[in-house]
Amino acid sequence: MEAMEDAMKWRKMYACGLLFILPWTAGAAAAETSGLAGDNNRGPYIAIDLSAGAPNDPVADGVYEADLGFEAGLRLGMGYAFEGLRLEGQIGYENFYLNNVNPLPGSPLSEADTTGDLSGPVIMANLLYDFGAPGGSRPFLGGGIGFARMKADYHGFYCSIFTLQCWDGEQVVGGSDTVMVWQAMAGLSTPMSSGNGEWYIGYRYFGSNDIELNVIGYGPVTQEGVQAHSLMLGWRWQLPTY
Repeated sequence: MEAMEDAMKWRKMYACGLLFILPWTAGAAAAETSGLAGDNNRGPYIAIDLSAGAPNDPVADGVYEADLGFEAGLRLGMGYAFEGLRLEGQIGYENFYLNNVNPLPGSPLSEADTTGDLSGPVIMANLLYDFGAPGGSRPFLGGGIGFARMKADYHGFYCSIFTLQCWDGEQVVGGSDTVMVWQAMAGLSTPMSSGNGEWYIGYRYFGSNDIELNVIGYGPVTQEGVQAHSLMLGWRWQLPTY
């Protein structure tokens, strides 16, 4: 049964991978049929962006609260622009840094200092819209949906006041799960001073479905999905068409 579940999860990842290449293939076909290659507001492009922000503190089945302190993400996208509308496939990596695991009343866990992270690769299909004509600053809105393979590594740690050093302890929560994720973006893009591209800055919301994890010595638990409100900074380059 577990093998079948894993197979289904990876089929979902594969399906989302197809979504990643669809914008590129669709855009190439559109360029051939419309003769719009070379238009500064249309054509294929690549983009890279990073984010940093504040996540939620998800609860796991009344066992613990994960005090997440910081979100950091990096993404690479490939897409096609149809004037203001853009279709984009994106791969990336999300990392949620753990401040502490706080046991809830009746929990099998004991109070202890913990650290670690919840992280994994993400693949998404995005739809975005740029307002205004190219050549100047333009606001944009967008959203996306996809899948992530999130892995938890929450472990204890201890420090020595004499040597001013800290060491990792035993793992408290582990496991990984493939979950559906989504994002929403809003910001402002501005042409680069040199080159055929833009840089952009804005707000990004990221969310996920609940995540199935494992408390060491206790068993499986369902941790609430992660959410993050982040600042996003990125660059986008228009690719040449022939």
